Amino acid sequence: MNGIRILHYTKDDVGYVCMPVNHSNSLYLNIMPAMLCGASFLIRRRFSVRNFVQDIQAVHATVWNCVGDPVQYVINHINKEIGPQADFSGLPLRTVISTGTNAPNRAIFTRMFGLDIFTEVYGSTEAGAITAVDAGTPDYSVGRLLKDIRILNEASGRECALARADGTGRVLNLEEAAGEIVVSQLSLGASAFTGYYRLPGESAKKIVTLDGEDFYRMGDLGAIVEKNGVRYLVFLGRTGDWIRFKGENWAPVDAEKAVGRYEGITNAGIIGVPQPVGREDDPMYIIETPRPDSFDVAAFYAYCKETLPHYMHPRFIRVVKSVPMTETMKLKKSILKREFYFRSPETDGSSDDIVFLIENGHPGRFSSADYRAWMAGFAEATNRDTLHAYTKRTDLFYDEQENPNG
Repeated sequence: MNGIRILHYTKDDVGYVCMPVNHSNSLYLNIMPAMLCGASFLIRRRFSVRNFVQDIQAVHATVWNCVGDPVQYVINHINKEIGPQADFSGLPLRTVISTGTNAPNRAIFTRMFGLDIFTEVYGSTEAGAITAVDAGTPDYSVGRLLKDIRILNEASGRECALARADGTGRVLNLEEAAGEIVVSQLSLGASAFTGYYRLPGESAKKIVTLDGEDFYRMGDLGAIVEKNGVRYLVFLGRTGDWIRFKGENWAPVDAEKAVGRYEGITNAGIIGVPQPVGREDDPMYIIETPRPDSFDVAAFYAYCKETLPHYMHPRFIRVVKSVPMTETMKLKKSILKREFYFRSPETDGSSDDIVFLIENGHPGRFSSADYRAWMAGFAEATNRDTLHAYTKRTDLFYDEQENPNG
């Protein structure tokens, strides 16, 4: 029912579904609202950027559900084929509901298609939508709180302070405001988490008690800002090892097992580094091998493409002579996250620590100059805050070093 209320869905609407139907994005944000209202909807076998406009026109679609990347793909295609002033406002499409589309792309798409509103929501399969963008939502937020959402300090488990953000969305008190996003089971009502099938141990890990009340752990980091008496959520990445890439959430364990079988690799770990634009991660594979400078990265990348699903393919590959380990011989991912793909003139000359970036399907060496150019892509304050929260570093951006108090 949340989807119906957020979208103002009626029997006269026509849903357009081209995202996987095993995802809550399609099920909860378009298919189920349409069925409950007695509306029509089209399920396309797969997303097609070339046929998007024709599809909308052919079925008179009024509601489209998606994740962030397809919006960017549609914009890029239209800009290339027609130009940025393309006008499809005459189409019946009145609203888009998305998870993971940034504010600039929402604004471009809204103008291009003459939408009533481009609705961005944040949530999960287990909890449904728990925030939604409205007219008063700051550009750096994923929406107004729809449920009782709290932010808990990862170390102490205590509730974090409200965030103080400047005009760009930069959180000025990140250390005391950023933490794990949890939502009250009571406020979720019928959408409350009831557990994973025959996995009581995993189910128990998803619940935390706060002031005697059960809260569902979203598995994400965030902060809450208050504006004109209304509270909004700022998304700051994921807790633990989970990675989101190409619209899929996944844990590295299966990919790490496959990578560990590759000849010449003595140890391996995978982390998901926040992207400069949007709210997804770039999978970074850290490979331990005796001779990093002679490791055939192209052959290894070909192996990954043959062995793993597309959303697990690496974006960065770091080849090192040794990876940091705990006393119990577990990978120290906290150190790997802190180091991420950082490059300096000193690392440029190293034969024991080499980073590669995958572009256009080919790995190329990632130098300190490439690093500086890549970091310049973190233009939005929220994306910077996300990387700060992920790496636990405050020395990432030159302008912030020069003016640390903002």
